[in-house]
Amino acid sequence: MMTKGFPMDKFCFPPLLKAASKSMALSEGRMTHALAAKFGYDSDPYVETALVGMHAACGFITEARLVFDKMSHRDIVAWNMVIDGYCQNTFLMMLYPFCKR
Repeated sequence: MMTKGFPMDKFCFPPLLKAASKSMALSEGRMTHALAAKFGYDSDPYVETALVGMHAACGFITEARLVFDKMSHRDIVAWNMVIDGYCQNTFLMMLYPFCKR
């Protein structure tokens, strides 16, 4: 996108991270995360939620949980992403204490 002259803004990163999660492309997702951080968008709630979803979809629930715990604003979508990540990765026993808080 940048080589074609399109500006990068905070709206570019959630779809890129979702594409990385759907294709299980963790390294591309991490590069997208680094680029979002470089531009200062890594603290955007939509980018953070997409990061949680990407890490959870790729099987890295610990990293998803770290991003979730650092989020300044956790909405229902972020909660659903992390709960879904626990369920898809068969960490159901870890889900109960997490939801209890």
